[in-house]
Amino acid sequence: MKRGETLPETLTETHICGLVHDFISNKLKLKI
Repeated sequence: MKRGETLPETLTETHICGLVHDFISNKLKLKI
């Protein structure tokens, strides 16, 4: 995390990463 970033931007990035992680997890579950 860079010092120049604002907190909302960081939270948004974390949220998007979480959504992508959940999406990939669901895809893997469907394949199994």
